Amino acid sequence: MSQAVKLLSETADTYTVGGYGVVWGGKDIEGDHFTKDTDFWFDRITETPPVLYDHGFNGSAQKGVLGQVVKKVYDDTGLWIEAELDKSRKYVEAVMTLIKTGRIGWSSGAVEHLAEKAKGGWLKVWPVAEFSLTASPMEPRTLGVEELSAVEDDPAIKSIIETVKATWSTAFVNDLPDASF
Repeated sequence: MSQAVKLLSETADTYTVGGYGVVWGGKDIEGDHFTKDTDFWFDRITETPPVLYDHGFNGSAQKGVLGQVVKKVYDDTGLWIEAELDKSRKYVEAVMTLIKTGRIGWSSGAVEHLAEKAKGGWLKVWPVAEFSLTASPMEPRTLGVEELSAVEDDPAIKSIIETVKATWSTAFVNDLPDASF
């Protein structure tokens, strides 16, 4: 089964999209990984997290909610996410263009101070507060890239990984309150 985000259905008011929000095993760009035993805290935070674009770091879309998760399925590959995107929300059509052209993946946003990382980068506790559709997920397999190891030595892929790291770091720093400096 493909891990890429895809359009599943459409009504007059919504798009339903699905893809793997989390993929088991392997390691993301930071060297972290999830397993079936990761505690996502859905029962304590929300069963239906909001859906954002690029974790709210995008200058145009900002923290606008595009929709919400309506279904989660755990299987042997990972955590399959289905979400309804509200067609009336700003930027939904632009995001759908990225989905239809296979240029976007899922990324989970957690409440960082509640997260727990075990030895070896295993994300033992990852309290999900939102799922984001993004062109630069930390876990490239959510874009449908099946074998990162097969391409990770490619100079172009290394450049993309470094760009993603730099973008996230810059975005994070830019979002810090002025009092942090």
